[in-house]
Amino acid sequence: MKINKISILLIVSLALNLGFIISFYIIKSHKTNYHNIKKEFSIELNKSQKSEINKILNEFKINYYEKKREILSKRIDIMEELGKPDFSKKSIEKILNELNTIENDLNKKFISTI
Repeated sequence: MKINKISILLIVSLALNLGFIISFYIIKSHKTNYHNIKKEFSIELNKSQKSEINKILNEFKINYYEKKREILSKRIDIMEELGKPDFSKKSIEKILNELNTIENDLNKKFISTI
């Protein structure tokens, strides 16, 4: 009995689909409850420590959004420069260097906040 290529393709496709469905249900049934893990490893802080952490996080968030705005502005500047018929590589390199500096500052502040 000859089996044509379409039949083989359908059988392989069915086998793969069944494998994916079974793996999905296996993963779903073995889900870890991360909420309980978080409770086990949480650190008890007093009010002054919590307020200090919130103050640091709020300062970082404000700085983060300002830097993100600057990054977006630099990216728009690059697109506008590229849209000009007579753009210069030097001006684009200058904007890219400024963009990299801003991104590096943001990364350093993130690391120092942690």
